[in-house]
Amino acid sequence: MTKLAEDPSVIGKWELLPYNSEVLAVHAAVLPKDKVLFFAGSGNSTVRFNSPDFGNTNKGIWCSVIWDYTVGAQFFFPNTLHTSDGKVIDFFCGGESFLPDGRLIEAGGTEQYDPFHGRPDTLLFDLKTQQWKATGNMADGRWYPTLIALGNGSILAASGLSATGGGNTTLESYSAKTGKWQTLQGSAPLPLYPHLFLLESGKVFYSGGRMDSGDVQPAVIDITKTPFTMTGVTGLSDSGLRNQSASVLLPPAQDQKVMIIGGGPQDENDATGKVDVINFKDAAPKYNPAAPLHFPRQHLNAVLLPNRKIFVTGGSLKKEQGNVATLHSETYDPPTNTWQITASSTVARMYHSIALLLPDGRVVASGGNPNRGTQVGWEPPDPNEELRLEIYSPPYMFHPGRPVIDAAPAKCKYGDVITIKSAQAGNIQSASLIKNSVTTHSFNSSQRLVDLPIQSQKNGVIEAEVAKSSNLAPPGWYMLTILDKERVPSAARWIQLQ
Repeated sequence: MTKLAEDPSVIGKWELLPYNSEVLAVHAAVLPKDKVLFFAGSGNSTVRFNSPDFGNTNKGIWCSVIWDYTVGAQFFFPNTLHTSDGKVIDFFCGGESFLPDGRLIEAGGTEQYDPFHGRPDTLLFDLKTQQWKATGNMADGRWYPTLIALGNGSILAASGLSATGGGNTTLESYSAKTGKWQTLQGSAPLPLYPHLFLLESGKVFYSGGRMDSGDVQPAVIDITKTPFTMTGVTGLSDSGLRNQSASVLLPPAQDQKVMIIGGGPQDENDATGKVDVINFKDAAPKYNPAAPLHFPRQHLNAVLLPNRKIFVTGGSLKKEQGNVATLHSETYDPPTNTWQITASSTVARMYHSIALLLPDGRVVASGGNPNRGTQVGWEPPDPNEELRLEIYSPPYMFHPGRPVIDAAPAKCKYGDVITIKSAQAGNIQSASLIKNSVTTHSFNSSQRLVDLPIQSQKNGVIEAEVAKSSNLAPPGWYMLTILDKERVPSAARWIQLQ
């Protein structure tokens, strides 16, 4: 690279932190008010799963950890939950989403290894107590399920292996008001960890992205009907190579475009670099090719940035082979349909790795699990359990004049015109609500960027309109940001959409 290309203001910069994540970050979430939750359960280790010390926080065998990234190496360890017979509720390989009040819901997980059976358990993570709490169980177990938030405030659970190891083809809906699940009428033969998106219509789109499953074609699931229906979607290139791919709802959510990125075959050899986009505003939506990745990769993570670009990091060309891991990240710009190679990380991130957008605009990467762990404790780190933390600062973090939100409301409702105070009013291109992320197995089931059309901006005040549709922006906590005319974003302010 030239000296110009090495400039952080051009390609960004990675920083390896001097402390570890405390658990393997198989699952991770950004919590409202600037903390990160890493949760592993048994963390892909039969040794840990079968140990009488599994979940014993007194011995440092954590199942989850809260990291206050604003402070540094400050961690809090939630208690371990057990069933009535004393068995640890192992949320390894479950699914998760956020409720409207900001609590994290985690459903399913591992009942047994080899062959895997799913758990029916459902847990809630409370922000105030920083503890897990059990709630109503699902009708059957789910291992490798996907959970997404719906516009009415409920949570949809799909797919996974059942309590007896077979495929769970039901859809279930969780109500935060009742604490109970309801099974929807119909059958959804989806792959494991299907990449699902709530559309403005209230329907759900399965992108074709998946984990450890055969080629299941993309489809629109109409859950507004009883029984629900599934309608196939055409045009996806390399559909057989979309295992361990990434999928995102392109920003802003109002455009109703979904992108699928990379992936590989079920045997995890020879990843694809192909990228496709589907536009649900078209009369007959189908996938069309977009610019391909510079580096074919599977086990990648894709993050929506506040400048409305897509940041891709991690992954590898072939299976769990460090010598073909992709250390260079890259960024996609939707308006120009171009990818830019960005800075190179230190740590190879493949299977069981994560990447999340932090409220200040940086991205944290953690995890990595090429083979099963062989020890009960987390420290010193097992060679097969990557505990190092790395932070990526995009180029805008090095801009000398980032816009600043001086004041903004803590709450808003659909259709509100909110007042944002900023000295940069008059030079702001857009305002956005960005949903805080929760991710596992290369798919972030929560993130979306919703445009707030600017009505006026002058004298230090920006007036911006909140979306009217809860299907565009499901109720809950969001990160409010503003973007100036040079596409430099502010740090975020937390706001609750009610």
